[in-house]
Amino acid sequence: MIITTVPNKIVGKYHDRMPVILEKEDEDIGLDPDIDEASQLRPLFKPFPDDKLEKWEVGAKARNLRNDSPEVIEPLKNKQRNLF
Repeated sequence: MIITTVPNKIVGKYHDRMPVILEKEDEDIGLDPDIDEASQLRPLFKPFPDDKLEKWEVGAKARNLRNDSPEVIEPLKNKQRNLF
């Protein structure tokens, strides 16, 4: 299961929602199987801080779910793009 929330400023440029990413100090609460009240978890379902994310351009292969390998998310090198 992936829980989503509203995007932060970085992700909001590309999509209208983002996955919930837990802060390190919230992992124990967020992953506790004994918590059965949504009200205890709701405060964790917020956008991850912009200053804790990095962004980089990836190749077109990242758009296809069949391409499931670490190379897909490697940053593109400063390659010159051929127009023709």
